[in-house]
Amino acid sequence: MPAGFTMMELMVVVAILTVIIVTAIPNFGTFIANMRLKNASDDLYFTLQQVRMNAIRSGGRWMVVFSNTSYQVINCVDNQCNTTENNLVVKETPFSSYKSISFSDTFLNHTVEFTPDGMVDKPSSISGVEVGAISISNNQGKSKTISISEFGIIRMTSS
Repeated sequence: MPAGFTMMELMVVVAILTVIIVTAIPNFGTFIANMRLKNASDDLYFTLQQVRMNAIRSGGRWMVVFSNTSYQVINCVDNQCNTTENNLVVKETPFSSYKSISFSDTFLNHTVEFTPDGMVDKPSSISGVEVGAISISNNQGKSKTISISEFGIIRMTSS
């Protein structure tokens, strides 16, 4: 009796593998989109936490500035964040580094400024405890929101 597989056995294995692959491909695309969303939101969340800690540790003011194309971490060396001459850009992260992810913020002047006590310098025109939020979305309709209160509390929620 010769050893090996019959043609019928090979065809059954190929059919089973085809069904598994066809059902896995759409789920894999969603998985990748969700992982990109998680990575982008985690990066920004931990950057905001780090900026707050830098402000407390250094006893100075630090801020994050959002634009249409990136966000910047800035050390306000002379504690005057509204002037740009002595400010030091510590980090700039382009949004293009996060494929298929979009960012939008609700901060006044697209800026969040942390004070030496870890709180947020809240403009008087903002009412309520929340100073602003950043929404991060993927192309599958999922999003995460990072909100910051005037007390410097940074929270991330999924929607």
